[in-house]
Amino acid sequence: MNGPANVDIIAHKKKRGLWADAWLRLSKNTTAVIGMVMLGVILLTCISAPLFIDYEDDVVKVNIAKRLEFPSEGKLLGTDELGRDVFARIIWGGRISLFVGITSVLIASAIGTALGAIAGYYGGKTDSLIMRSLDIFMAIPSMLLMITLVSIMEPTTLNLTLAISVGFIPGKARLIRAQVLKIKDLEYIDAVRAQGASNWRIILTHILPNAISPVISSFIMSIPGGIMTISSLSFIGLGVQAPNPEWGSMLSSGRAFIRDCWHITAFPGIAIVLTVIALTLVGDGLRDALDPRMKD
Repeated sequence: MNGPANVDIIAHKKKRGLWADAWLRLSKNTTAVIGMVMLGVILLTCISAPLFIDYEDDVVKVNIAKRLEFPSEGKLLGTDELGRDVFARIIWGGRISLFVGITSVLIASAIGTALGAIAGYYGGKTDSLIMRSLDIFMAIPSMLLMITLVSIMEPTTLNLTLAISVGFIPGKARLIRAQVLKIKDLEYIDAVRAQGASNWRIILTHILPNAISPVISSFIMSIPGGIMTISSLSFIGLGVQAPNPEWGSMLSSGRAFIRDCWHITAFPGIAIVLTVIALTLVGDGLRDALDPRMKD
């Protein structure tokens, strides 16, 4: 009775691809689903901000007559030291924080994957040259490196993104290099090589697709670090410049009023915490979903 049913179940599992199988496990992870819902709400709110928030009037316009107002019906989260709407600035600041955090990690992942794949596949002098060069960057504390890069460049969003991405490249390169080293000597790679496939085709078509899973989970897990970095740089005045809002700069400007007007710093801090928690939950769930040892 149960024999054919068990055979059908096993056949169905074999038919599922890597990503379908990972999505199934991810959807069964309660904490990951909670993280995805939280992250979806945050992203949707920030992306749709221009539809319900006027940048000039609500975000950057100074209104001294309404400065330091506590949360009320008119202003959901109150106003800051210059009379600007804290809620509007948090939502708009999230656009900048999320953009810089995601884009910087994306750039680092792309460059790190390319360098790590080349180093791992070719080995020898190529490997030594690439990895020793990256070791130089790893020898410098990442925050100090980013502060140095930001200090010598104009503090634009693009420059901030590039400066932050530099700190993530060595780790991404090491991660993909380790995966390539495990895969490049497998039998199926030798078979493809014997058929006359070029090195670049082997790397792009046969190695990277089988080594990319840890990079994807690492990408999600690194975004909170990117957000915390841009917030830290803005907090010390080297990040997003006034009057543009950013969560770190909002914390910095509001710390002088923290005793009497707690809402100016509390709500941007809560926004950072919730976003980092959401990304961490999704990253943990994705890491487990892509782990072959977690398969049924």
